[in-house]
Amino acid sequence: MKHEKIIKEARERWDDSAAAEHDQRALFKHDTAFENGDQWSEKELQDRAGRPCIVINKVAGAVKQITGEARKNRPSIKIRPVDSLGDPKVAELFSGLIRNIENVSDAESAYDTGYENAVRGGYGYWRIITEYTDGFDQDIKIQRIVNPAAVYMDQSSICPQYSDAEYAFITEEISKKKYDRIYKGKRNDGVDQGVGEEQSGWFAKETVRVAEYFYKVPVRKYLFELMDGKTIEVENPDISTAEVSSIDSPSGSETVNIFTSNEYPEPIVFKRARKIKTNKIMWCKINGHEVLEGPTELPGKYIPIIFCAGEEVWIDGKRLFRSAVRHSIDAQKLYNWSRSNMVETLALAPKQPVALTQDEIEGYETEWQQAHSTPKAYILYNETGHGRPQPMTPSIPNTGAQREALVAADDIKATTGIYDASLGARGNETSGKAISARTQQANTATFVFVDNQARAIKYTAKVLVDLIPKVYDTQRVVRILNEDGSEAWAEVNATDPVSGQKINDLSVGKYDVVYDIGPDFATRRMEAADGLLKLAQTSPEYQSVLIPKIAKNLDWPGSVELGQELQELSKPQPPPPEEQAKIQMELQGRQLDLKEKEVELQGKGIELESKKLEVEKTRLEVLKVQKELAMPRQPTAEAGTGGK
Repeated sequence: MKHEKIIKEARERWDDSAAAEHDQRALFKHDTAFENGDQWSEKELQDRAGRPCIVINKVAGAVKQITGEARKNRPSIKIRPVDSLGDPKVAELFSGLIRNIENVSDAESAYDTGYENAVRGGYGYWRIITEYTDGFDQDIKIQRIVNPAAVYMDQSSICPQYSDAEYAFITEEISKKKYDRIYKGKRNDGVDQGVGEEQSGWFAKETVRVAEYFYKVPVRKYLFELMDGKTIEVENPDISTAEVSSIDSPSGSETVNIFTSNEYPEPIVFKRARKIKTNKIMWCKINGHEVLEGPTELPGKYIPIIFCAGEEVWIDGKRLFRSAVRHSIDAQKLYNWSRSNMVETLALAPKQPVALTQDEIEGYETEWQQAHSTPKAYILYNETGHGRPQPMTPSIPNTGAQREALVAADDIKATTGIYDASLGARGNETSGKAISARTQQANTATFVFVDNQARAIKYTAKVLVDLIPKVYDTQRVVRILNEDGSEAWAEVNATDPVSGQKINDLSVGKYDVVYDIGPDFATRRMEAADGLLKLAQTSPEYQSVLIPKIAKNLDWPGSVELGQELQELSKPQPPPPEEQAKIQMELQGRQLDLKEKEVELQGKGIELESKKLEVEKTRLEVLKVQKELAMPRQPTAEAGTGGK
């Protein structure tokens, strides 16, 4: 795409996004400033000039409760295979590699910043980048975006994390001095060159807006399934056939399908192929009327900007995002007004006038004029026969303001979902279960924020699973982190010298992401130690098995080594050498007795077999006699002649 077309399309898209997000951005700015303590409008301050305008920020406490709960219960990401080519071991490798990327990138800061912006203002962001190491290999990093107002997304998107967005911007307002230093020779004024009319919003008197522009370009590609089961997408391949030697073919050769492309210049054999419609992600940096850097194709199929929503609401087909303080604003304002009026009433109380005559304070006028501003042990007056000077009736306490302050405080709790029990206040509950149930009320009411952060982190892992095979695409050794924080090293995309197959091939198979919201590993380890300790107390017979496990889960320096030592001690110990010799002699004696019995049994067996043979011989003789007795006799020749 030519630069002029890129700029024209980018300007139109930025204008559309800015117009569609205008109201949402105003709400974000208002809610964030309100939570920060800017809770009186300019008109209200003018109307109350000289009067108390107190801010007792109760919504800030609710925000701290919500964000603090998320820090204690971070989502745990796991990768699992979803097809026959997916390997559970490679899935574990993906999980460990993602944990290492998070650790190296300080992803917790990115997650926390995006989440806190979502709680305070309604939404937040973080991003995924790739950068070169010392050599030619690239690494993946997760980077925080401190200013959500700098991001403009495609507002025609309907997916929760804008995964279907066609474009996005990350903007930055920089001084013209800095701009001229970085982009020498580039225009810094607001006049377009061949694109159209004068720019609005991109160039100011002292600053220039520079934007990273991400956009999808639809392309037609071929999806190839290779002989090892791996699938790759190739743009504009050259497909042909070739003859290769084969011992299975009678002719000694067979015809195979191959392809080549700019990306794969060497012929590659494939099983099958089909055409697909997909997108490639492009990136460039612009200033509103020209391209400053790029355009460059990015690896992966997702725009690498992660959106974290506060509370999502759709109204008349338009998506809005609510902060945790949105519905508490009026209650907080009422609380500030009530407390301000109460303070004003108390401040006026010591200034009640005193009924007296001029003669009574003659000579002491200065002391009486300072009576309301400077505390005094006593005040002198003149006795003129009219009695002691008396103060007038004191002001009546503003009980209406007091009641409104109490009601407003309850309204803040109701609108934020954070009640006294969740903030540490004591109640009537006595059992641990009841106290836990009261505390969980706030967690349930605000769980939408925690869950939306978990969904954003899950989407982050989904983008990483797509990106890792394309970035870690060569044979290399990578560091992985286990769930307990221990590190290990694994070689990826290596070739087995014997079988010729790839080991830990990250590009083979499909994998998806699951997440679990719960306490982090350190917290769960301590909970496990507590549960095992209670089990050991109730079941002493299992202590030899449980105590090593308890030691391993304790948060002590050297607890793992202690657990291993206890586990070794719990194993059955061999007897001393003297006892072993005694046992060996006893075993040998028993073996001799056993052999004698075996010989005796063998002799008895021979004798038994002999008796069986005699019995069988007798039985056969009996059968022979019975057979002879049963046969009829034939008449002889002499008997026949004498009868005649």
